[in-house]
Amino acid sequence: LLISQGAIERKTEYFLCGSAYQEAPTAANSIAKELTQILVNRGYGIKFFKIHSQAFVQDYSGLSLTDRGTVLSKIKLDVDPALRCQLLAKKVIFIDDIQITGLHKRHVQAFFSSLGIEQAIFGYIAVLNDRDGKSHPLIEWALNHSEINNLQKLSILASKDDFQPNARICKFILASSSKEIEDFIDVLPLETLTLLLAMMRADGYHTQPEYQVNFHTLSKIVNEKRVKILDKTKRSSEKYLSIGV
Repeated sequence: LLISQGAIERKTEYFLCGSAYQEAPTAANSIAKELTQILVNRGYGIKFFKIHSQAFVQDYSGLSLTDRGTVLSKIKLDVDPALRCQLLAKKVIFIDDIQITGLHKRHVQAFFSSLGIEQAIFGYIAVLNDRDGKSHPLIEWALNHSEINNLQKLSILASKDDFQPNARICKFILASSSKEIEDFIDVLPLETLTLLLAMMRADGYHTQPEYQVNFHTLSKIVNEKRVKILDKTKRSSEKYLSIGV
């Protein structure tokens, strides 16, 4: 659509980003990075960049219109200082998965304006049309959990080579029951679990009362799994050494 509708030109350089995050990226950033590569491969001058923000505890998709506004009002956005001057001279493309209420878009538009960016293209995979005069933000929660509604189903995705962890997944895991978390850990590679733990800690979820207990459980079991793997590797090495291999 960006190409067919003439929204972008080959002779123009663009900076492209997804929605803001701290360390655990949003799902939209996977889309934005993939789109960047596709457009570069087709001969367009596109550079990906990150909008920084502090993480927040809530799953945005599960918030009401009022709560979304409250959360966004407390979130400060920023970009790397070296990028500020570069962005002024270029057009910016912002990519997100879905527009529900328009609050997030207006928040980002205000941030772009504060940077002096005058031309920004907003692209969405889907836009919810508000035909009855009411806002329906919770439909986003229903869409996000219509198929992946428990850790057993998430583990199927998380076991794939192209799995991309994101902030919502981190919160979904930490909000699950301890039993679900234990079963989830059993079937996942240690590398994936280590990455998830690092993201959770970097975004400060381990300090949040809602997540502290489950984070401790997750961390404890992952460490035990790591020790078992190391012990198994050590025993295997000793066995080979003992028979002269």
